[in-house]
Amino acid sequence: MDNKYKKIEWMGAITGMIGSLLISTNTDISKFGFLFYLINNIAFIAFALLAKRRGILLMNLFFLGTAFIGIARWF
Repeated sequence: MDNKYKKIEWMGAITGMIGSLLISTNTDISKFGFLFYLINNIAFIAFALLAKRRGILLMNLFFLGTAFIGIARWF
């Protein structure tokens, strides 16, 4: 695959890692992890659509739903 979607891919990867780190702290800032997951999922959905990766698209559509559940429960 060429590099034209690299920024979107890296944005998704980095925001996903930040989200995981925040949630793993199990502190008052943990709730913000779901906001980073939301950005992560949107980035990977865009990446999957542009790169025609159906498996990644399906997985991140599901994870987008779980991010919304987390946001609704924590905020």
